[in-house]
Amino acid sequence: MYRTARHTALLVALLLKRSDKRLIRFSDKTLKRLSERDRLRSAFVVDVQLEAMNVGVVIVELNRGGFGAQWASPLEGAPSVTAKALIPLAERKKLKEDAIMEELDLPAVDDDDE
Repeated sequence: MYRTARHTALLVALLLKRSDKRLIRFSDKTLKRLSERDRLRSAFVVDVQLEAMNVGVVIVELNRGGFGAQWASPLEGAPSVTAKALIPLAERKKLKEDAIMEELDLPAVDDDDE
């Protein structure tokens, strides 16, 4: 029988706690085992991510495959920033996506790919 998204999220939180690490990586296979599912549907993954947030865990899908998880609590003490200070209004109005991608060192996206 499939586990619910909430039950799966709680198991991911338990995995994180028992690891004694600040952040962890885990495979699709691990998430399938925890959820007792043969396939991971994207809607289910999103539901697990939302349920995990309710218990203070942030889960992200990694570009190279699998997932990463960390406690949300360290973000509470993160330095505060404002768009007003770091990206002034005049710059925000004229800033194009390609310029942002370049500053972030991300590859350009072809319009055909969208």
